[in-house]
Amino acid sequence: PPPYANPAYVYPPPYGGAYYPAPRRAAAWRMVMDTLRVYSQDIFAYIAAFLIAALVTVGATLLFSGIMYGAPRPTTVPPANLGLTSSDLVVRAILVQAAVGLVGAAVGAIVAAFVTRLSMQRYRGTPEKVVQAAAHAAPRVPSVLLARLVLFLITFGALAVPLVMLDVGQITQDLGLVVLGALLVLCLAFPLIYLQVAFFLYTPAIVMENQDAGGGLRRSWDLTRGRRLDLFVAVLLVGVVAFAISFFVDIFFLGGGLYVAAAGTVVVTALTGSWSVILSAVAYQLISTEPAVYYGAPPQYAYAPPAPPR
Repeated sequence: PPPYANPAYVYPPPYGGAYYPAPRRAAAWRMVMDTLRVYSQDIFAYIAAFLIAALVTVGATLLFSGIMYGAPRPTTVPPANLGLTSSDLVVRAILVQAAVGLVGAAVGAIVAAFVTRLSMQRYRGTPEKVVQAAAHAAPRVPSVLLARLVLFLITFGALAVPLVMLDVGQITQDLGLVVLGALLVLCLAFPLIYLQVAFFLYTPAIVMENQDAGGGLRRSWDLTRGRRLDLFVAVLLVGVVAFAISFFVDIFFLGGGLYVAAAGTVVVTALTGSWSVILSAVAYQLISTEPAVYYGAPPQYAYAPPAPPR
């Protein structure tokens, strides 16, 4: 088998009679278990990468909130004492969220390409050093960034106004605005979740197959066809574990104000931020090496003519 073949798979024996391990089935529980196993093998590299990404994102939030709200805030939610109208608050909050989201997309593309390469090579049994993985992933960052921007614009364009309506409605105590924003979020959540799952494998497709942004998104759509429920369950399970860790970490940062809460967010991101990226690499490898199921008609066999009557 190729050197990157999944070590847990048993391929058909060649003529020499030697058996090779065949690919594991791309089940949700397998994706989750293999994700945690890969994470444990290079844990410090993943924590360092996402710690840097979280710090950059928090710095961008402080910068843009200071520009738009007059004082730095570790959150994109506007303060209640700005003395502006609801429409002005909505516009400023949308601009802050868009700016922070673009910075996050750029930093996330760099980190995602690096972590994808590092975790994929580890999972294939051909591990690379951190510097080697970064060097191989660097040329693919623009394509990953472009694909992330496409998904970000779809998600942001759909949810920006409802989420800002929720924030502003809470600040101004406008119940109608809160209810309307909540209804819009519920209506848009299900199709957006479906799209996120369908395009979940675009980063490994771009990094490992040298696809461009459009090719990576199309490749992810094709790979996830028939596997989207398994992927959704795997993402949900990983999310539940990450939420549990986040809950226990946040306990140590309660009652300290917005800046202490932001520090807790940085810690949680450093610990669990890489899980979704590693999961996409593991799922890509499992699905792409899984044997195809043949649903066609059975092959035609040549039968011997009947024996003549005696």
